[in-house]
Amino acid sequence: KTILSLKTFFNPKKIFFGNREDRKHPDVRLTDQLETLFGDVVVCHSAAPSNVRTGQRPLAVAASAARAKHVKYDADARAAGGKLVPIAIEALGGWHQEAVGLLNRMVAFAAANPRCVWAPREVRARCLARVSIEVQRGLATLAQRGDRSAAARAGYHLHMP
Repeated sequence: KTILSLKTFFNPKKIFFGNREDRKHPDVRLTDQLETLFGDVVVCHSAAPSNVRTGQRPLAVAASAARAKHVKYDADARAAGGKLVPIAIEALGGWHQEAVGLLNRMVAFAAANPRCVWAPREVRARCLARVSIEVQRGLATLAQRGDRSAAARAGYHLHMP
């Protein structure tokens, strides 16, 4: 997809974080004239038993998940010629500031495109709605499977496809 000069690649398979055997790669690569950004999604649940203490502060669980992504993948993103942007979203709706910044950047690209028929607020609302629906779909899938023990072991950190 191209929005003006912003190119997005979802699940870029040729870029690896960590060693190649782990098969870990970013969820999205965004490239414009200035830089390459690697987005890695993490959905966390602030009401999970493992987050009782941290979850008392707004977006603290998302901030913790974003920090963990930085610790784990910043060096790999730099080695691949870009910058990591954790897309940390709480299952109850909150977005970490880096995820909001990335969304704002994408909205600005769309707004500057004369072929875009939507106003920036509409682009933003559609993006937020789409991501929210996918988060809820993932949570519903977990609930349907009755996969509570696996989710609890993971601290309710779900990765979107």
